[in-house]
Amino acid sequence: MNNAVEIDPKLRDANQRIQDFEQRFGELHLEFACHAAFPLALTPDLLYRLRDYLLKRETSETVAPRNRNRVSGNSEGETDEFSEKPGFFIRIEGETDESQKNPVSLPSQRLQVPWLAVADLLASRLCYEIGRELYEMEPSVRKLLLERLAERYGEARLGELSDFLLKYIKRHFRFGRDIKQAQFWTALAYAKPGEAAQEIAVELNRLLQRPNFSLWLQKASLLETLAEPLKGYEPLLTLAEAMGNWAKGESVLAEQQLSELREQKGTVLQVAEVKINLPPPAIVVKPFSFETVRVNRRGEEVARETHQARYFTEDLGQGVMLEMVEIPGGTFLMGSPEGEGLEDEKPQHEVTVPAFFMAKYPVTQAQWRAVAAFLQVERSLEADPANFKGDNRPVEQVSWFDAVEFCARLSKKVGREYSLPSEAQWEYACRAKTTTPFYFGETITSKLANYQAEDETIGGTLYKGTYADEPQGEYRKATTPVGSFPPNAFGLYDMHGNVWEWCLDDWHSNYEGAPTDARVWKKDNDNDNQSNKLLRGGSWYLYPDYCRSAYRLNSSPGFDNHFIGFRVACGAAGTL
Repeated sequence: MNNAVEIDPKLRDANQRIQDFEQRFGELHLEFACHAAFPLALTPDLLYRLRDYLLKRETSETVAPRNRNRVSGNSEGETDEFSEKPGFFIRIEGETDESQKNPVSLPSQRLQVPWLAVADLLASRLCYEIGRELYEMEPSVRKLLLERLAERYGEARLGELSDFLLKYIKRHFRFGRDIKQAQFWTALAYAKPGEAAQEIAVELNRLLQRPNFSLWLQKASLLETLAEPLKGYEPLLTLAEAMGNWAKGESVLAEQQLSELREQKGTVLQVAEVKINLPPPAIVVKPFSFETVRVNRRGEEVARETHQARYFTEDLGQGVMLEMVEIPGGTFLMGSPEGEGLEDEKPQHEVTVPAFFMAKYPVTQAQWRAVAAFLQVERSLEADPANFKGDNRPVEQVSWFDAVEFCARLSKKVGREYSLPSEAQWEYACRAKTTTPFYFGETITSKLANYQAEDETIGGTLYKGTYADEPQGEYRKATTPVGSFPPNAFGLYDMHGNVWEWCLDDWHSNYEGAPTDARVWKKDNDNDNQSNKLLRGGSWYLYPDYCRSAYRLNSSPGFDNHFIGFRVACGAAGTL
């Protein structure tokens, strides 16, 4: 017994099962079990064909002509391990019934496998049933049997079994796609490891785009069994192991493994000419507390409540941080009800929004400068475009194109996908489970947000600085530092006023046909240079009606002004 078997209780148990099997059935049964360990999944049909293949391979020179015909069922005297009638009882010249029952040790080139070995193996403790006429071996049992096989017959035998299994899968395997794929990868890994690594890399890259933890665990378990033939592709094996650990809930260990891969390979892992985008660093969230304010129609405070949310911090370098707040998933009514708002805010409709993260504040000038210094993706960015200067003031005078470039640079730098929010995400995040025109209640005041809170007459037309019955307030005529006013119940600041915020969607004149799942709403057969884009939230420059949660504005994607900024969003996958 080697050291690994002595130390590992699973291997120790597997070794005992193998010894019990050999003691009960004999060495030839055990040799057959070693060969049967090569396929990942076993069926009676596969095992009978494997037995016939081994008999043909090992005894073709000693099988009488009449018996050769019985192997294949044909009349030309040719053997075929893929006979449509597998499992014929084959008697080798000089073989007795007694030798079938109690085989003795034979030279390695004489593998006379008894017919009953198939049933004996499947009924033994070496295998367990996973479906109708579908069996597997415990990984530890399979490992020890394969080691014995390689030790006794050499790597060449594994290659021969690989060819056998590839042919069998192509002609006869009739089970589900996942099992067939696992069988194919197993065979290919021994015959052509480079091709196997390439196929596996493509599949893992696909699975990373659409996380499905049950499939992650399934593929990780499979690749654990292929560590030996794929030993030249360790990064691929490490990635699969990390995915399996994520799926099992061992996120800290998974992140350690992924972190090592990122340090060695960067954000893209190239395996067998396939590029795999490694998952971004795990999001480690922390709680924070904040206080919200509710007012009545007169702008009078009627309630103050303490809330808690979670956030993570993205380090942009040189002491500049980007705080991203976790927005819980949920369903809300988007748009304005009858008797409120404009026609482009209708029809009011239900939208289900998956959880995501949104910036706590509009992007500041300090954050803008940090990201503008990152490598260019599509277009150049001015380092300091804002009209109202201040590191903690929101950046403004940025176009939709500029904001998209900002997100692209940030995503490439940190390995996490950032974007402008969809319009539905924006309104859901702004409302924070409220149904009133503002998240503060029936109205707002200049003590709660930065907007034009004074009446103004232009060309004989009065533009009101009030929304309901509140008094007029202060018109600051400039942006204010982010976070100067109370947040909403999700912990987001400045969603009303200060600067308009770009959304990713194309402009539509109403909500007819709008998505109900919060995805970005694009126009068909259009490109980003032709469609106007959405702006939300109002600004320091305009009146309170424009600051409502449901209010929609649109502009050319190339337009910028000193009242236009943005904030960023990202997905919630990989949260610790």
